[in-house]
Amino acid sequence: PILLVSVNKYLSGDASEKLTAELKEKLRAFNLSSEIKEIVLTSEDLIKGNEFKINRKRLVDEYNAGTLNILANDGKKNENDEYDEIERQVAVCFNKVLGREIGKKEDFFIDAGGTSLEYFTLITYIQEEFDVVISLSGDKQLVTIEDFSAYVKESV
Repeated sequence: PILLVSVNKYLSGDASEKLTAELKEKLRAFNLSSEIKEIVLTSEDLIKGNEFKINRKRLVDEYNAGTLNILANDGKKNENDEYDEIERQVAVCFNKVLGREIGKKEDFFIDAGGTSLEYFTLITYIQEEFDVVISLSGDKQLVTIEDFSAYVKESV
């Protein structure tokens, strides 16, 4: 048997490792570690549509078919991928506001053609996407994809 756990899709690698370790400890404490062969983290809702309880058959079918969004427990990104998942989503917000793709994750929003009014739109998009609050009076200067991504990772 597999323990399938639904988590926030932006859970960091460190947080997913910590969660997995805590779950393993709980399983040991309840003498269930020999029963559960693997812990799988997913960003999918386990109850979908008009279901009123977990549909185990659907979950087994989706897991076996490889259609569940399984999160890597190591938090590592693909070597060929310049962006991790949070950076990718922040870049989508940048691109939406700017109306084009931004060059690099180190590029300043204003230098990429963004205006001060569009900056507030960007903040709104990021707050909605990640369910975080961005204080405009904070000490942190948030002007690049890297800056916003680091802020989100600290906040989620």
